[in-house]
Amino acid sequence: MSEFKCALCLTQITEENNTNEHIIPNSIGGRKKIRNFICNECNNKTGENWDSELAKNFAPFCTMFGIKKDRGDVPPLRVKTISGIEYKQFEDGTFQPLNPSLNVIAKEEKGLDISIQARTPDEAQRMLEGVQKKYKLKEESIKPLKEQIAVKDFYLDEPIVHNFSFDAEKSGRSAIKSALALAASGGINPFDCNLAIDFLTNGGEPNFGYYDCNNDLVKNRELGLPFHCIYINAIKETGQILAYIEYFGFQRIVACMSNNYLGETKQILYAINPMTGEEIDIIIELNFTPDQIKKIYDYEMYKPESVRVSFGHIMDRAISYSREREFHRVFNKAVAYANQFHDISLSHEQNCHLKAEKIIESLQPYIKNLIK
Repeated sequence: MSEFKCALCLTQITEENNTNEHIIPNSIGGRKKIRNFICNECNNKTGENWDSELAKNFAPFCTMFGIKKDRGDVPPLRVKTISGIEYKQFEDGTFQPLNPSLNVIAKEEKGLDISIQARTPDEAQRMLEGVQKKYKLKEESIKPLKEQIAVKDFYLDEPIVHNFSFDAEKSGRSAIKSALALAASGGINPFDCNLAIDFLTNGGEPNFGYYDCNNDLVKNRELGLPFHCIYINAIKETGQILAYIEYFGFQRIVACMSNNYLGETKQILYAINPMTGEEIDIIIELNFTPDQIKKIYDYEMYKPESVRVSFGHIMDRAISYSREREFHRVFNKAVAYANQFHDISLSHEQNCHLKAEKIIESLQPYIKNLIK
């Protein structure tokens, strides 16, 4: 029989119910896993409730930075412009209308002005066939329109709106579960983290607070890098197990996992760049007294001006990355388009000139958007 019990429900861990638990949820780019920590049922429950809420909170950043996952792609994000028009935003930065649009205007000369914006060519075809049926149009009059159906790049005319929140009840539990998992991975018995266990399983008070002030706990931070990290500092002398949790380089949390720890002093770190999946080396100084922990819980060490600065660095990096990613996407697409054109009657130099013209032609929407 296994010596391990599920940290959340106390069920005996067996070969049948053991599970690979991501320390930081894979949905936001976590890679490292732990076994013998929680049972499969708790893994599923907390994933569906706590981790999914955390992922929803950070979904805009996963899309903006093209976060890499172990399996599966980042799902498209539903976004809304400032005027209320809704789109799907994909991980490559492109947009798709959430709903198709169809405008049919009868003209004085008894013709129709038909404008369709569809999500796929097949959908546009079906919409056009619907117009044909409704207005009893002949096939020869609708055929030229069908031939015009094509996938085209477009850019939004107005900004999109993102609302960020961090739900303490669910996302906060996900964060503390991650800290508990890292502690366990480093040899600390999760049941020694009495305050964390009480919060996660017994309805106890949250054992964490938000931290952001002039004294950055990450001493070698690369400004604007949207990293995730969890750091555990177990201190024998004080009986504390402290945790520092950071998401995307700006959401910063300090937790007291235990106030009666009797084990050996140790530090455990897991830090990752979710854009590449690579672990990174950072230096964290985490050593708060119980009085300071209380101040953190009471928002006395959370300064809005510091939050704005750290968030601003992340958004600057997001904008820069988005521009670079879009340039590579449209340029590669333009080259692929131009390579379709080759006239054997022309010289090599003339064909190069032809392809250069086609590249510029394909880049027109991108260039116009840059100018605008």
